[in-house]
Amino acid sequence: MILLNKSLDTQNVVLTLSELTTVANPVYLLVLTNDFTKVISRFILATNLSLDLNRYDLFQLTTASISSLEQGNYTYSVYQSTTASYDESSLGGAIEQGKARVIDPSILVQPIIYNSVPTEYITYDSNND
Repeated sequence: MILLNKSLDTQNVVLTLSELTTVANPVYLLVLTNDFTKVISRFILATNLSLDLNRYDLFQLTTASISSLEQGNYTYSVYQSTTASYDESSLGGAIEQGKARVIDPSILVQPIIYNSVPTEYITYDSNND
């Protein structure tokens, strides 16, 4: 699962893309689909910062790039290409899929507290003896 925290200036996203990549010098397209609203957001992932491509791929995202995302759960897919493209339909199948969660700590959720307690009760008497 990818966790995207909108309160951080930059954040690392760790994926495992290299093991399934089939093109030289790939450009990766990250597609996030909101599970509730079905709104789709697309991002070209920047330079891979991984020190060991056999183990993981490391990308950095800035808060500015994800500022339009609503807080909530997402499904993500990553596509490979030789050029930067925002159209995943022309890129073949996804090389990685999974879940993502976007959090925004600046949005506080207040619990609903019910303080009223019923003071009258209705009872029914049965005569089925």
